[in-house]
Amino acid sequence: MPRTTPPFRADHVGSLLRPKEVLQAREDHKQGRIPAARLRQVEDDAIRKIVKAQEDIGLQGITDGEYRRGSWHMDFLYQVGGVTRSEDKLTVQFRNEQGVIEFTPAALRVSGKLKLERCIFGEDFAFLKAAAKGTPKLTIPSPSMMHYRGGRAAIDAAVYPDLGAFWDDLARAYADEIAALGKLGCTYLQLDDTSLAYLNDPKQREHMNQLGGDGSRQHLTYIRVINQALANKPRGMTVCTHMCRGNFRSSWVASGGYDHVGSLLRPKEVLQAREEHKQGRIPAARLRQVEDEAIRKVVQLQEGLGLQGITDGEYRRGSWHMDFLYQVGGVTRSEDKLTVQFRNEQGVIEFTPAALRVTGKLRLERCIFGEDFAFLKGATKGTPKLTIP
Repeated sequence: MPRTTPPFRADHVGSLLRPKEVLQAREDHKQGRIPAARLRQVEDDAIRKIVKAQEDIGLQGITDGEYRRGSWHMDFLYQVGGVTRSEDKLTVQFRNEQGVIEFTPAALRVSGKLKLERCIFGEDFAFLKAAAKGTPKLTIPSPSMMHYRGGRAAIDAAVYPDLGAFWDDLARAYADEIAALGKLGCTYLQLDDTSLAYLNDPKQREHMNQLGGDGSRQHLTYIRVINQALANKPRGMTVCTHMCRGNFRSSWVASGGYDHVGSLLRPKEVLQAREEHKQGRIPAARLRQVEDEAIRKVVQLQEGLGLQGITDGEYRRGSWHMDFLYQVGGVTRSEDKLTVQFRNEQGVIEFTPAALRVTGKLRLERCIFGEDFAFLKGATKGTPKLTIP
C-alpha cells in the first residue's frame, strides 16, 4: 500500500527546467517591458502545468519546480534579515569529462544581526498548496549555505565578533521560518545542502581553511546548527535533506565518497552513546538500548518507504568490515599502519584504516552478528538483510 505521508518512495529533488515562457517573461520584466504582476501570472500558469505533470505520473510530493527563482539558494538567503548582496566575486569550478567550467555565482554578506522578518516563500508555498492535489513540498537551502561559500570573511566582524552568536542567530532564524511554514500548512520541507557533500573532498576542506574555518570539523558545526533549527519543528512536518556535489550544466564541483561526514549522519544519540561508552560513562547495556531504539526507527522508515529488504543501517558498527573480521577466531588487532590510496579526478586521497593480523588458525567461535540479526528479525515485518564483509 502506498504511503499517504512523506517521505515517499518515489520523489524528486524539486528544481525543474524552466519553460521558455517563464524565462522570456523574466527577461521582459528585467528590461521593464512587463510589470511584476504579469510575470507572476506567467509563473502561476507554468506552475499549474508542472503540478499537473507531476501528479499525472503518480508523484505524491509535489513542488513548484522552483519556477519563481533565479537561484535555488540565494533567492532565499537574501531575504533573511541582516543579509545583503555583495559585489565580491566568487568563482566556483565545475568539472566534467571535457575539463573545467568556471561559474561566478551571486555572493552575500552578513552585515547585520540575522533574523526572520517575514515567512520566506510563504506566498509561493500558499499558491502551490492550493494548486496541488498531492502533498506540496517546499525546498529551501540548508542553514549551512549561509556560511559555506563566503566563510568568516563574509560575516561582518563588528556584528559578530564571536561566531557562536552567528550560529545561534542563524539557527533561530531558520527555526522561526520552519514554524511559520508550519502555520501555512507545510508538512513536507526539504533542506538543500551541498556543503556536507562538498566537505568529503579534501580540496574543499582546504578551501574552507582558506576562508578562515576548520575544514576538518566544519561539518560538525553545520550538523549541530541544522539539528538546532529543527529541534522544535511543527508536529506532523517531515523534513528531509538533499545533498549533492554541485550541478551546473551537468558538471560537478566536489568528488569522493562520504566517509568524512558519513558517520556523523548516523543518529546523533547513537554517536553520543558510543562516545559515552568509550569514556566509561555508560555501560554496554545502555549503549545497546540506544542502538535498539535507533534501529527500530530506521526499520520503520525503510518499511514506510515500501522497501522489502530491511537492514539495521549497520548502526552498531564502527567499521563496516573490521567489526566482523576481528571476531573471527585467530584474528587479532594490529598496530601496523596501512595506507590505502583512494583516487578521483583531482588526485589521490590517503586513508589509514584499522589493521588486523592472523595469529592463529582461523575458526568460527560463535555466530558473528547473530544477536544483532535476531534483533533486526524481530523488529521488521519485511525481509531482514544482514551485511557482512
